[in-house]
Amino acid sequence: MLRRIQPSPPITASSTPCPQCGAPMRIESVESDLNSRNAELHRFQCMECGLPRTYAFELGHAATF
Repeated sequence: MLRRIQPSPPITASSTPCPQCGAPMRIESVESDLNSRNAELHRFQCMECGLPRTYAFELGHAATF
């Protein structure tokens, strides 16, 4: 199964488009990443379909989980 890759939002973003329906996703929380001292987990949730998405930001790099 192929998975569409969406670029990570900027670390200062408070919303980003939902990869599933395109509606705005709002930021739900920002937490320290317990697996990395220099990382934060930014959790977003779609306001339309409810899809959750977590982005890890570390030293200017981002990854989606």
